[in-house]
Amino acid sequence: QRHKKMGSCFEQLATEAISKLGDLIVKSTVKQFEYLICHERLVGNLRKEHEKLMGMKDALKGQVEADRSRGLVVANNVQKWLSDVEAIDAKVHKLYGDAVENKRKKCVGGRLDYSLGKQATRASQEVVSLAKQKDELQPISYPKPAPRLGPTFTQDIKGLESRKKIIGDVMEKLKDDKIRMISICGMGGVGKTTLVKGVIKVVESEKLFYKVVMAVVSQNQNYQMVQAQIADGLGLSFRSGSVQGKARELLDYLQGTSRVLIVFDDVWSELDFESIGIPSLGHEKVCKILFTS
Repeated sequence: QRHKKMGSCFEQLATEAISKLGDLIVKSTVKQFEYLICHERLVGNLRKEHEKLMGMKDALKGQVEADRSRGLVVANNVQKWLSDVEAIDAKVHKLYGDAVENKRKKCVGGRLDYSLGKQATRASQEVVSLAKQKDELQPISYPKPAPRLGPTFTQDIKGLESRKKIIGDVMEKLKDDKIRMISICGMGGVGKTTLVKGVIKVVESEKLFYKVVMAVVSQNQNYQMVQAQIADGLGLSFRSGSVQGKARELLDYLQGTSRVLIVFDDVWSELDFESIGIPSLGHEKVCKILFTS
């Protein structure tokens, strides 16, 4: 009885396998005939999908060119997508040429018809896939990272041998999470700015902070100028026009980013950090202040 049941089970499995295999063979055969008989319709479908994709490409290319003219950096995946579209475009145009040549030779029902239908189907799949990928291309571009300050200073750190101890002391304070503000004070002309530039070079070489920015304050304080210098160093573009609006944007940016060192050079009187947009006490790990006075 058990052998009969097992035999019946094997027969059923074999029947199902043969049935599925038969379905695959039928589908494959139908597909082959479709390549042969419906090659013109398949090329026509490809043409429609290709035109849609080219419209997407032209629109995106226009946006990319506009962003580049504004100094933005185009995302790598966007550049790759445009390159892939250019490649499929060349492939499709070659196929169109083959279709015209096929018609000229009047190879109806021949080997070229089959090949043309098969190529058109595969190209259509690639085109549709690229069109779907377009919706995932976010962001298109982003602001160019601000350059590091150190390389912009012409004086070599080797010229600061006599001040290396002071630089070492400042570095220790910068690494202390309990200390938020450090001042370098002295009479005018003693080299405070040169010294702080030496500190910045060391800070950047040790990658102590995510960003280092510098703003010259001077005797006549102008908070808009100070905000503009900080924003330039951070690669931040303000949307607001007022000092208060820019302060809110700067505060949001600094509170949401990694460690930033802000250097205020040539400070003559107390700064109103709130009006500039500098985080308050309690954000020592986010934002540190170094100033000369």
